[in-house]
Amino acid sequence: IYWLAGFPPSAGRFGIFILVMWMSSMVIDAFVRLLSVTMSQDACTASAGAIVVMFIVFSGYLLPPDDIPPWFIWLFYLSPLQYATESLFINELYGLTFTCTPSELLPPDPSLVAVAYCPWTDGQTYSTDYLGWNNGFFWIWIDLAIMVGFWLFFLAVSTFILYRTKPKEYGYRRLNDSTSQDDREIVERRIRQAHKAYRQLSKKLTGQAEKKKTTTKDCWPWRKTDVPGSEDDLDGLPDLKSFATTFEDNDGCEDNVHESEAIKVKPAFIVWKDISYTVPIGRKENKTLLSHINGYARPGKMIALMGSSGAGKTTLLDVLAQRKTKGKISGTIEINRALQDEYFSRYSGYVEQMDIHYERLTVRESLLFAAQMRLP
Repeated sequence: IYWLAGFPPSAGRFGIFILVMWMSSMVIDAFVRLLSVTMSQDACTASAGAIVVMFIVFSGYLLPPDDIPPWFIWLFYLSPLQYATESLFINELYGLTFTCTPSELLPPDPSLVAVAYCPWTDGQTYSTDYLGWNNGFFWIWIDLAIMVGFWLFFLAVSTFILYRTKPKEYGYRRLNDSTSQDDREIVERRIRQAHKAYRQLSKKLTGQAEKKKTTTKDCWPWRKTDVPGSEDDLDGLPDLKSFATTFEDNDGCEDNVHESEAIKVKPAFIVWKDISYTVPIGRKENKTLLSHINGYARPGKMIALMGSSGAGKTTLLDVLAQRKTKGKISGTIEINRALQDEYFSRYSGYVEQMDIHYERLTVRESLLFAAQMRLP
């Protein structure tokens, strides 16, 4: 594009052009990252585009600096793209020589041809007098230094916020000043119990893993057993009592016998009752996507959820997997007769419609890989 646009065919100027464009993308990327750690996903998506458009409008290209109203000039200096635009103009215009046609001479009166003159004879004059940019090729490096400052500032603020803020999801409830002392103590106690239970469960599974003869001809070792350990170890964490799923032993495998470890897990039985899901489509109107859905899933069994396009198959799975953040959900979801809680995503796997899988793995091998990434 640089060469097709007719810019000066100089290796040095082309290198400056690439450097300025790369630095601009880094600054905008760091700015959007800062927005993403300070607000929700929807708010970030809505505000990032609007602010970037404001940066472009006040970058000095659509509105030259001299044409910006005085009460908006502060937006010009706060726009990181302003410094990139100035660098590009100086890089491309300096050193160019302009000539004027008779119609471009000033004054345009044909009777004054003898005193007419060309208003701009070189790119430097055009850049400083008409566009209002700073005078001097060294301003390219000043603008680049300012953009590096913007980039470091955005990264520093994002890092500080990530370091000082607790996670908002994935099993941790956000603690704020409005939370009562009793609620804070309950949440902190549950977090300590979760860490303790995971450590104890991991040690017991490691120490009691059994080596047993199994076969590996297109099959995998599965055993149906209970989680070793007492109920007290998992107090306050009913979800850990229903960790993952189990499958029956494979039949028909006779070759390639080898030693392997069978990890003991407890089956999980999922039941959903009277599930309904509505979403707002206007200020006073709602649309029902799911209406009083009942069902269950047995451990070790594959279930095919079938229906026509738009019947609500994906919507139901999203609700069961706690993936819906908008709308109103009613009904109950039970895991081994215990209500589904906020820790469900830790010990369950969910595959979306457009997910990518390794083409040479079978369905069982894909499920096994996902389970091994979650189980202790």
